Amino acid sequence: MKKKTEHTINQLMNRTMLSCEDATCLISRKIHEKLTVKDRIKLTFHLWSCKFCSRFERQINYLNRVIRHLKRDADNGVINFPMTEDIRAQIDEKLRDEISRNQK
Repeated sequence: MKKKTEHTINQLMNRTMLSCEDATCLISRKIHEKLTVKDRIKLTFHLWSCKFCSRFERQINYLNRVIRHLKRDADNGVINFPMTEDIRAQIDEKLRDEISRNQK
């Protein structure tokens, strides 16, 4: 009975555990889109056990907040952010291309 329980637990872990590469892709995707329940659960389990990916998530969330604040300040004229809408669109397109490439 004990071996069957261990086997079941191992099967569950294999289905739910992500590699660090997959986890970082999900962390990056999470910024721009809502993850599926399955992906959120897998990511949560991975982050509980991986201090490196947890640190990456904190860092990327921090950078995202800084960028949002800079954009808000630039839009409000608080800072002179010399970036045209064309350049912003190009950056946005390149980020989307990179995200879609990582999803494959």
